[in-house]
Amino acid sequence: MPIKGSHILPSNVKIVWNRMDYVAGQCFGKTVLHLGCADAGLTTDRFFAGHHLHAKLLSSARRVFGIDIDEKGIDFLRRHGVKDVYVGNVYHLDKVELPEKPDIIVATELLEHLSNPGQFLDNLRSTYPDTPVILSVPNAYSWVAWQSMLDGLEQVHEDHNFYFSHKTLETLLQKHGYRIESEVVYSWGPPSPEKTAEFRRALARNIFFADGIVVTAVPESTGGQVSGGPNDQEAANPDDQLPVLALDGTASDEPGPQARYALGPAATSTLADSTSDFGASVATSPATVHPKRRLTFLAGDAGNFTFVRNIARELERDYQVELMNPGNQQAVQVDQIPDDGGIIWLEWANGPAISVSASPELYRKHPIVLRIHRYEIFSQTPRYINWHRIDAVIFVSRKAQESFRDLHPDQYRAIRRAFVVPNAVDLEKFRFRDRGPGFNLACTARIHPDKNLPLLVQCMDALRRIDTRYRCEVAGKVSDLALYRYLKQMVSRLNLDENLVFLGHVNDVSQWLDNKNYIVQTSVVEGHPVGLLEGMAMGLKPVVHSFYGIEEDMYPEGSVFLTPSEFADIVVHGDYQPSLYRDWVLERYSLAGQIRAIKSILEVATKAYETRRNRELFLEQSKKLLEAGNIDGAQELLMLLAKELPDDAQVLNDLGVILFMKGHADLARRLFIDALSFDPNHEEARYNLSVLQEKA
Repeated sequence: MPIKGSHILPSNVKIVWNRMDYVAGQCFGKTVLHLGCADAGLTTDRFFAGHHLHAKLLSSARRVFGIDIDEKGIDFLRRHGVKDVYVGNVYHLDKVELPEKPDIIVATELLEHLSNPGQFLDNLRSTYPDTPVILSVPNAYSWVAWQSMLDGLEQVHEDHNFYFSHKTLETLLQKHGYRIESEVVYSWGPPSPEKTAEFRRALARNIFFADGIVVTAVPESTGGQVSGGPNDQEAANPDDQLPVLALDGTASDEPGPQARYALGPAATSTLADSTSDFGASVATSPATVHPKRRLTFLAGDAGNFTFVRNIARELERDYQVELMNPGNQQAVQVDQIPDDGGIIWLEWANGPAISVSASPELYRKHPIVLRIHRYEIFSQTPRYINWHRIDAVIFVSRKAQESFRDLHPDQYRAIRRAFVVPNAVDLEKFRFRDRGPGFNLACTARIHPDKNLPLLVQCMDALRRIDTRYRCEVAGKVSDLALYRYLKQMVSRLNLDENLVFLGHVNDVSQWLDNKNYIVQTSVVEGHPVGLLEGMAMGLKPVVHSFYGIEEDMYPEGSVFLTPSEFADIVVHGDYQPSLYRDWVLERYSLAGQIRAIKSILEVATKAYETRRNRELFLEQSKKLLEAGNIDGAQELLMLLAKELPDDAQVLNDLGVILFMKGHADLARRLFIDALSFDPNHEEARYNLSVLQEKA
């Protein structure tokens, strides 16, 4: 019997080696409210390194809402395409109205930062009285803490106000109306040579020497399991189960095809690995990117690699990079792409993207990423791309993403993972030089209607009337001969021959920009123009027409004009701050930041591919979970497979069987119909649908 004040620790708690993956798995397919979503102070580093919990939740959950008091962190997330994030105080959650009610709340590594955790829990329970919450805290009795204390040190984050153990966390929750439904502990990584022998022995003796604790807690009033489990199984009438279903995986006595089952990511956390010394959770298929995985770039109908060459060069350190340009890329053949599981990068949403996405074989064998710029959004080509077969879509700006959503709503709904990664500049190539106001302007624009160069003519005319020394050089090839002739005519008639000069293509842009003072853009529509960023990186003041696609925070204040007179006023009277322009690019649009974001996206795409590649393994795991009575686990793995294989008739059929077992006959019927639409000869789906219709 323990002495008074001692508490026996639970013996059935397992250890997980990745807290974020575990939490994301528990939220699979659900609507989530994530509190503390910005990860204040670490937002940028963790987001680009792929260690940001909110980003992981976006990949696993159906929908994710985020609340954080950190305005800068929320602004960063919004600028990088993250929707549904709000500035708010966790003590006043009732003040933040969400578009829909969450299925589960995530508040990990939060309690220890609060000055009044009890007040937070009271407000949480009153605002969401029947919603479970996942909480995690560092463990006061971790082996790392013990080691530090023995060395005479107290290792604690400067912003932490409380220590928590299993018992103190349980007591706090009980006092404020919550009951712990499930619990795991986590370590910062699997056992490795860096973990001492003492640490291993400590964990073997008691896993509560681990680094932290994760609990799922439910308000006492709910009185039931968070989701699934035996309750869900008992809710379905055994007499209503489909005759085709047999838990041993064999066909039943009644006629019909053999049943199969599948399973999803959150479910793996419920299975203990019997080979692990510490009962670690079973992991899903390998997800790390091979250090020299092939990365094949296809660059649009014309083989235009202009905007991707820097990316390809930087990624050569980690990937075997190939720029594939067979000439007419609209006729890309499946057998031209090496069959080695390498990543396919589609630059531009046009011909090659149509060809690649039309191939189920390529989708089965490769992770596929597509980066869409601007012009494709205003064309019809997105309608011919199978977006279900793209693992990740990258937009160059939020406005580009919004335009795509508005103009192609059906295609946008088919996109499973969308990211916003702005264009970037190689700061080593475009070096900064301190400079001041002057008379030399530069404009990088081909002669094309989109570039709106007639407006530049009017702007330079307004500027020349103030001072004839102003001169603007335009670098870019002629794409529209009639427009070029018009521009030359207008320049001549307005006597601007010395003030506005068309150079054609310029090979060394950085050298050309070196003696300039202003970088100009007059386009009617843009995605995220690189030419402006290159000039700003060198210290040139941007003077930008308010093109369709511009965003409020894209350029420094006082840089955007509407009329020729405003243009002239910015040039002649506006502030001139070269360091500000350079820092603007450094903080928002550096090549290094872009590459960090892209690497994370490539890893996400590769994880999706690994799921497809291990389809049969997942199906077998699902069967085992189902045999063990874990219907929820089987459903979750099937949902993961369905997300990656949305046109796989077998996966849809098996998911329909599981949903029927849980009493969702209408959803099951729709899935059987979808399965037959993809494979009219799928006998299992046909049989299951007929059984449902008979029972109806």
